[in-house]
Amino acid sequence: YQNLIISGTGDKTLATTEVVVNEDLTVSSSRLLLEDAKGIKVMGSVTNAGTIEVNNEGAFVQTNDGSSIGGTGTFKLNKTSLPLNNYWEYVYWSSPINSSTFTLGDIVSNAWRYYKFDPNEANNGHTYPGWVQLSAFYNPEAGVGYAISAPNGASANTILNVAFTKGSDPFNNGQIQVPILKKGGPDNVGDYNLVGNPYPSAIDFDALYNDNQSAIKGAYYLWTNCAGLDANGHHQDSGYTTYSVSGTSSQACGSGAQANQYIATGQGFFVEAAADTQTLTFKNAHRVTGNNDNFLNRPTANRDIVWLNLTDDTGKFSQIAVGFYPGATAGYDAMFDAHSLNTGGGFSLYSLVGSDKLVIQGLAPDNIEQTIVPLGVEGSSPGNITLSIDHLERFDDYDIYLTDNNTRILHNLKLSPYTVYLDNGVYENRFALTFVRSLDVAGQTATVPLNLSQHNGVFKLWRTDEKNLQTVRVYNISGQLIYEKEAINRPDVEIDLRNIATGNLLVFKVTGDNGRTAVKKAVKK
Repeated sequence: YQNLIISGTGDKTLATTEVVVNEDLTVSSSRLLLEDAKGIKVMGSVTNAGTIEVNNEGAFVQTNDGSSIGGTGTFKLNKTSLPLNNYWEYVYWSSPINSSTFTLGDIVSNAWRYYKFDPNEANNGHTYPGWVQLSAFYNPEAGVGYAISAPNGASANTILNVAFTKGSDPFNNGQIQVPILKKGGPDNVGDYNLVGNPYPSAIDFDALYNDNQSAIKGAYYLWTNCAGLDANGHHQDSGYTTYSVSGTSSQACGSGAQANQYIATGQGFFVEAAADTQTLTFKNAHRVTGNNDNFLNRPTANRDIVWLNLTDDTGKFSQIAVGFYPGATAGYDAMFDAHSLNTGGGFSLYSLVGSDKLVIQGLAPDNIEQTIVPLGVEGSSPGNITLSIDHLERFDDYDIYLTDNNTRILHNLKLSPYTVYLDNGVYENRFALTFVRSLDVAGQTATVPLNLSQHNGVFKLWRTDEKNLQTVRVYNISGQLIYEKEAINRPDVEIDLRNIATGNLLVFKVTGDNGRTAVKKAVKK
């Protein structure tokens, strides 16, 4: 449509998934209803003398930051929460209404508590540093997130049906700026800012980050209530699901909704500040007419990712993702890495880059076999913990080993989970991930037929087809070359590794006289 005028009586709905208006939209008297999975995109301005209503998964998009929206009509966004089972469970909300009279009480009228998050309060010494309680009459700011509990007396499977509307106050439109603070504090809690989608449509977090790299890091954190309360009656940080612009998500609690590239209407979320006193700018260019999870449709080429779970016998859960991406480095990368919010709460798994504790880590793909990923494990009580692979993206050519430095065990997690007894506490020097190529075929479809044995620290390799070996190289678990021999020109070779400590995983790479290769792995006994 060039200009679109909607008039008459009754409801007007879209016949297609998306309608594009190249100039202006006018709703003169009827109700324009944007149903679930339906959206309208307006390049120009909007005048509403009737009703513009957006359902839970519908979308109303304006693309030009300089366009206007207004009129004497009604603007309304309907949102439905996931089920809440107790009065102390929270939803992170953000208002899409440009109003000076719309209040938090208009979202949930009799909530048990209303909160905003202030990084300046990160050192207030409270049980939950940073959280500031508000009244139901507080006017929410555009682009800011608010934690609002279930209503007093809420019972199991309470669903909140919220109508964001206030007289003829219009939807938010154009650029919306939110101050971003970086104030440190315990576990750097003051580096996090609770913001929110300010529009009546989903937004693309990748686009938001790309325009705000000086203000925020490349991940966001979405609250779920799946973790429940701990033994002290406190909310647990394991209830956050995390998404980074590398296209990787970390799950909360082992089930349920998972953060992805798109952030829904009415949704509040945490971001981590890249620097202090910056401004996060939301733009119409970040808005989309669809709200589909695009993560599963991302191409898998050039990426190897492992999702690793930590569980215990009581059902506690923590998950991280470690992957190899073009452009990532061994250090902290704002685009690929995400700090963990699940530390200090008694039960968590994270990877370590210096002092950074990560829930998502991206690494350079050029030296996978030489990469060691130190892991941190936080146990809440004495008992068995289990580390296991949740799922993989690629990693077809590599085995994934867990190193336990205390037991001197190297365990292939691709074959089975690893269970060990731990006292409560924090373990940051005990566990690590390493990656060993399962089969190095050097471009050939067949490999050298090879056997391997060891006795008193001396290893023997021999070809079963009795053809000659040419070279052998031995690597330790860190990818360091510890032995090399060339021009063997015979079917077998002995390798003296008595100087290597027992318990070390060794990788033997052999080349035959026909140019084919083979890999064997063994733990020195």
